[in-house]
Amino acid sequence: MKNVIASFIIFLILIICILFSINYLEKTCSHYKNITSSLENTIKDGSWEESYEISIKLLKNWEKDSKVISIFIDHEYIDDMHVELLKLTQYVKYKNKSDSLASLHSIKFLIDDIIDFEKTTIQNIL
Repeated sequence: MKNVIASFIIFLILIICILFSINYLEKTCSHYKNITSSLENTIKDGSWEESYEISIKLLKNWEKDSKVISIFIDHEYIDDMHVELLKLTQYVKYKNKSDSLASLHSIKFLIDDIIDFEKTTIQNIL
């Protein structure tokens, strides 16, 4: 009987941790989507100094948050995001609008991919 109770408690802890991780990733990715949307608007408006500040802030936030996120997701996503953010800061710094927007689009895709990869669906379970 003790084994059944211990197994059930471990199972409940596992479910709670999974729900916490999914909730944390959704909140974090939503935050990054908001920042990237505002960055896209500043790039389109040609506010390069403000865009550079936002891109540097985005990079620093990602470096800080990626330490926790790495517990929940594959490191490939973290590395791809980091590389793309580094590219973005340089594109914005040198006022390259088309490359900046292309890089920003890649970042948005990676954020959406992280969210989709972590959702509880039959496809992700199998």
